[in-house]
Amino acid sequence: MRWANLPGLAKNALRHRVGKCAICGKRSLFLVFETREARHFRERLHCVFCKSVSRNRHVAKEILSVFGRKENSIQEAKPFLKTLKIYSASSGDALHRTLGDGNPNFVASEYFPDVPIGATKNGVSCQNLESLTFESEAFDLVITEDVLEHVADFEKAFSEIHRVLKRGGYHVFTVPLLLDAPTLERATLENGIVKHLLPPEYHGDPIRGEILAFRTFGYDIFERLAKFGFEAKLSQTFYQDTLRYAIADSHVIVSRKR
Repeated sequence: MRWANLPGLAKNALRHRVGKCAICGKRSLFLVFETREARHFRERLHCVFCKSVSRNRHVAKEILSVFGRKENSIQEAKPFLKTLKIYSASSGDALHRTLGDGNPNFVASEYFPDVPIGATKNGVSCQNLESLTFESEAFDLVITEDVLEHVADFEKAFSEIHRVLKRGGYHVFTVPLLLDAPTLERATLENGIVKHLLPPEYHGDPIRGEILAFRTFGYDIFERLAKFGFEAKLSQTFYQDTLRYAIADSHVIVSRKR
């Protein structure tokens, strides 16, 4: 732990949690590091063992649920989960480290601007969600965490995810979501040029620094998913999730291919 984190740890002493991590399966301490005021804990409550945050563990909990697992963590359910074909549009996170290491059935990807689509970099596939290179009906599960708001044509992305999923397969994902308003389009891409409809909003990215958010999804996302052949539901955080797994201020969409 870095000395620079100590002021934040002290300031948030009453916000740290103890519980079981839904990814690594360990009884853990979940920490809040930030010194600035935290409006929500979706990207906080870091597991001291696997470094997952609240959002990651909520996704893990829903993965276990959709496959009817009684285990309380990805680590415990690993023997079963390794039999599934899984694609995650993120690499190097707690889920990838726990389930993907040495697992030929797990594919992680990023979008690398300097790598051709379909090639690999440091063992990670370069993919564009608008045009995936995978065969149709290749996966039992697709995971995207806070990715689709950065895709210029999200309808192509939903269509591609539907294509690569097996019938009855699941897309478990997170996006910034307005529950009281329709989707807010912030920018479009026209002939390769970004056209801003609202003041630009950028989110941090470990590979590219900052990336543009093309939209904030709203409640109409469920109608849009139905159009592409998905049955979708929203999983929200309950107080008992905060107490048991340090999952707070999070929502996950669970979408099943019909």
